[in-house]
Amino acid sequence: MWFKAKKPDAEAELSAKTSLLRSRGAEKDAEALDDVLDTLASVVQMLGQHAFDIPECDAQDFAEQCQKWSRHILTGTASPATVENTGQEMPFRVPLNNRDWKGLYQFLYRHRREEQQAIDQSATLLRTLFLNSLYRFRQLLEEDRRFDRTITKTLQELQATVTEQPPEAMQAQLQASLESAEKLFGDKHNNRKRQIREMRIQIEAAREALLDMRREGKDDPLTGTHDRRSFDKAISRFTDYSAFVGEDLALMVISLDNLKTVKYVMGQLACEAMLRTAGEALFRAFPRKEDFISRYSEDIFAVILPSTDRDTAIRLAERCNEHFRELDLPWNDEFIDCTVSIGVANYRSSESIESCLARVSRALNQARQSGNDTYVYAESNRMMSSDAKALQTTSTSATKALQTTTQNTKDQNTPDTQDTKDA
Repeated sequence: MWFKAKKPDAEAELSAKTSLLRSRGAEKDAEALDDVLDTLASVVQMLGQHAFDIPECDAQDFAEQCQKWSRHILTGTASPATVENTGQEMPFRVPLNNRDWKGLYQFLYRHRREEQQAIDQSATLLRTLFLNSLYRFRQLLEEDRRFDRTITKTLQELQATVTEQPPEAMQAQLQASLESAEKLFGDKHNNRKRQIREMRIQIEAAREALLDMRREGKDDPLTGTHDRRSFDKAISRFTDYSAFVGEDLALMVISLDNLKTVKYVMGQLACEAMLRTAGEALFRAFPRKEDFISRYSEDIFAVILPSTDRDTAIRLAERCNEHFRELDLPWNDEFIDCTVSIGVANYRSSESIESCLARVSRALNQARQSGNDTYVYAESNRMMSSDAKALQTTSTSATKALQTTTQNTKDQNTPDTQDTKDA
């Protein structure tokens, strides 16, 4: 006796397929959640790595706290906020839905506010130093006016004595005037030395405040340089300081020639690798602690160079071109060229920051139009490229050679005077 096979129930089959799809969806959701947690933990660790000292917390302590929060995110160890409040470690792992997400937010938000306050305090200190220095200058001018008035009065009294008094009174008045003038000049000399010493101290304090702003600026996490917001704050401080002390200041904008092509052809990861390499190369090209390196936009970096005159700025631009020209970034059995185009300018105290940025941006555009891998210096009324010197020398040599050839031809075609007479 045989039995006929029973047809599968349609509802049961649908339910089985639905369960299978749900299980696969749950696996994908779990994988996506793991990626989210890994990314969040990496961001927290990165913030700790690029921290700087502030009055409320030094960089090392903040980095250690970020490591603890990262472990809490990934593995469910005790929340640092809970340990800080209770002083006890929990003996078990915290499930994902009970992890201290609110505490993490409050920790990062509080520290970011403290960093912002520290930067604002540094900026306020710098502004106060400048105002105090201006006040000192006004004092110097007022003392000079008082000195001039006193000397003028003494001379007038001496003139009146010469015209109105007898010789005996003239001699006594002259002696008194000389003693008074000697004392005035001595006091002025001593006051000027003291004031110059105080001004030097204030200028050095202003320089240190600029360096503090440079160290405390927010970093671009990919390149390790300062970000655009830090640049916008720093450029006004550097230009104010340059105009105040009469110091040279140069500005460079540096564009990665092939970044957009690399991103389009090789992908985002190759683009990020190129940016990291560029950041490292810039720190090697501009190693001074007072140089301010920032990422200005996607493929452009900006460098502020204090105490840098025109010739030094041009020499640094040439060196930067050579440095990047020698870079070869290995990527998937290939090498990526990392050449750069550079615009250079010196800040003039009579111009605005916007005007200086416009000049250096035009110089960068001209460097790009010249075929990349070069620099252009923005003069006050013209541009000077890296090939300008060679081109100018070649043109001068050609002109001299043409003049020599013309003169020789003229001499050959001109008959000798004596021969003409004989003929």
